[in-house]
Amino acid sequence: MRSLKNRGIKRGFSLTEVVLSLFVVSFSILLIIGLLHLSVTSEKFTIGKTVATGLTSSIYSDLVSASAQDSLTLIYRISLESQDNTPQTLFFSEDGQPTGEINSSMTKNSVYRATIGLPPSDKNFELAPTTVRILITWPAQTDPNPSEWPTHDSGRVEVLTTLDRTLF
Repeated sequence: MRSLKNRGIKRGFSLTEVVLSLFVVSFSILLIIGLLHLSVTSEKFTIGKTVATGLTSSIYSDLVSASAQDSLTLIYRISLESQDNTPQTLFFSEDGQPTGEINSSMTKNSVYRATIGLPPSDKNFELAPTTVRILITWPAQTDPNPSEWPTHDSGRVEVLTTLDRTLF
């Protein structure tokens, strides 16, 4: 015989409980999607910074390897005898390969822009240390003019260094 206590009770979830659980699940899914977007954006920026740092190192190595008699660097053909304060620009692909010659226009494959600044040459002080500014920005499409310093970018790595090209 059935107990009188269980006779009028129905088992199941109420509408309030179902709506509340759907709200909690929906809110959790939105938080997870937001965190995924943040992590992908952060990863892209970190990759960009890593490639840009490698490009900076490569350009610096090219500048340092030039002897005091060289007027151009060996790899990127950067002029070491600057006549004015106009920067020299190189564009690079996503994997860090040059997409053209120095001061050439950007191509469709250009992702990074390297801007190198040397002070005007002074023949009286040609053996003095030279200050060099190396600026890597991305994406390259935001500042495509190679004769001006970039002002718009999503990411940048900048190095200010001195080259000692004295004869020993």
